[in-house]
Amino acid sequence: MPFGERPKPLPKKRGLGCAGCGCGLLLLIALLVALGFYEAYHSAVAITDTKATPVPQVDRGPDVYATSRQKITDFQQALEKNQPATLRLDSDEINTAIARDPSMASVRGKVFVKLKGDEATIHSDVPLDAFENVVLADRSADFTASLSVAFDPQDKSLTVNLHDLSMKGQAVPANADAMMNMVVNKMLANQVQTNGPMRDFLSHTQKIAIENGELLIETK
Repeated sequence: MPFGERPKPLPKKRGLGCAGCGCGLLLLIALLVALGFYEAYHSAVAITDTKATPVPQVDRGPDVYATSRQKITDFQQALEKNQPATLRLDSDEINTAIARDPSMASVRGKVFVKLKGDEATIHSDVPLDAFENVVLADRSADFTASLSVAFDPQDKSLTVNLHDLSMKGQAVPANADAMMNMVVNKMLANQVQTNGPMRDFLSHTQKIAIENGELLIETK
């Protein structure tokens, strides 16, 4: 596609950190959805803006942040010892980690996540300069999308099912859902193929799902 191939790498932190676990997964999806909108529509100027749109921010305080950090640390340490591990993060833990974790500074105030049942709703305002080889880099893309995720433990593939899409507060026609899903999942597959750490992480993963309002990741 002519405008851009993939988002710039997420902020790095030693080990998996927040960017390598649940927060980073949803942030990557947010970036890919924004790029999918951008590449799927020719009227890029009409669906972007020169001014960033305020995104809700949730910071539930130091106790919630400490809990999320401890969960991620325990998960990371189990992985380093090649032990089975389970990570569960709810909306408050993810949003508070985004608000407080140093590795999330570059996306702070740009992404809000709400988990309910088996779905996530992501509201994001993504500067287009977050992508490589993209035109209109001085503009930003404001969008909201609901999604579910499916992970195949056999071939280690992650699939996103998007719906209820809106851009700059305007609903995207329902008949565009299939195209958006195709674009985003193609880019997600490409990101996995070209990102060694992510590919290695998924090779040890048994389950990625949104269940009972939590992002769930299980490794073998």
